[in-house]
Amino acid sequence: MLYDVIVIGGGASGMMAAITAAQQNKAVLLLESSDRVGRKLLATGNGRCNFTHSNISVDDYYTDNREMLNSVLQKYPSESIISLFEAMGMMAKNLNDYIYPFSESASTVLDVLRIQLQELNCYIKTECDVTEINENNHIFSVSGKHFCYESKSVIVAAGSKAGGFYKGNQNMYQLLKPFRHRCTKLYPALTKCHCREDFFKALAGVRAKANIHVYIDNQFLVSEFGEVQFTKTGISGIPVFQLSGSIAQHLSEKKKVTVSIDFIPDCKKSSLEIIKERLPIMKSCTVEQFFTGFLHKKLMSLFIKMAGLKEQDTVSQYSVKQLQKVIEILRDFKTQISDVEGLENAQVCRGGIPLSECTDDFMSIYQNGLFMCGELLNVDGICGGYNLHFAWASGHICGLAAANYVTKHQGETSA
Repeated sequence: MLYDVIVIGGGASGMMAAITAAQQNKAVLLLESSDRVGRKLLATGNGRCNFTHSNISVDDYYTDNREMLNSVLQKYPSESIISLFEAMGMMAKNLNDYIYPFSESASTVLDVLRIQLQELNCYIKTECDVTEINENNHIFSVSGKHFCYESKSVIVAAGSKAGGFYKGNQNMYQLLKPFRHRCTKLYPALTKCHCREDFFKALAGVRAKANIHVYIDNQFLVSEFGEVQFTKTGISGIPVFQLSGSIAQHLSEKKKVTVSIDFIPDCKKSSLEIIKERLPIMKSCTVEQFFTGFLHKKLMSLFIKMAGLKEQDTVSQYSVKQLQKVIEILRDFKTQISDVEGLENAQVCRGGIPLSECTDDFMSIYQNGLFMCGELLNVDGICGGYNLHFAWASGHICGLAAANYVTKHQGETSA
């Protein structure tokens, strides 16, 4: 059978592309390397799947072509994505600008996509590890170890190795190499960071809201605010995730990456004022008691030790300047980043096929009828539904464009 469109990859963008092309009355084959479509989708948003965000901006993404990405986001604001899912029968809810399915369950999103694939008679083949794409006389052949399918157009939505969900071809970017496409260097993003110091094991499980400042070779780079989570080997949490892609890039360039954490960013008083206010009412307390209430006990115990104080000593044994040192550490707790979690444990991958190698509708600039979407491309966003938003938008654009391409070139293909 000669299909109109073959979609390689049954993730978010691939399913959206297949559904959209099928809605244009095209014969669509969806190929997935694992045993079922949408596996990664079930893990998003801690299983709740915030599938878009009410405030989508190009500033929330990293890419090689901001102008093109901005154009896509202007055409597909969050309202458009919500409408696409409402048209499939899924209700949505807004929780502090994070958009979830009304059920707050990722399985709902996957269910409506699967239902649409079934209703539109999309052909789905799982456990199909695509190893080669060829084109001859306007016909594409997509093949693997035990199969070969033909189509008039191909959409590559093979995703990336982030998260360890991809079980097929070890380098999906190689599929596009015969068509002259190159892949940028790849980095893990939205992942936790490992630190050089050996005291983090004692802090594992502790959480605290803070400002995180990143320095590259002692030069300030960027800041993020949010809840920091301490692990046995370093730091995690949403603000760390937001910074991890940039940190990974600089570490790969052998640069020194230092993080300064401010645990009391809202406190405008000086360290001297804080100490002098507490001394009159707590001068007979132990050092541990004196600093009660600032942060988790495990953090304060570490900071007191770093300041050269002993928890069970009385406050009166130390000078104001010595006590101030603890507050100064609270405001500027430094740690050196040694590494980030690898791609297999990252939520997304930074890098991919450059947008500059695509037309505005994500068709290859080198091969007519070949389209690309989703995480395969050099686009990654921050936490909060931004990456899924791009997956839906790029998948929808590819589905429409591939269908239009097939219609426009009807008669040029021959089986």
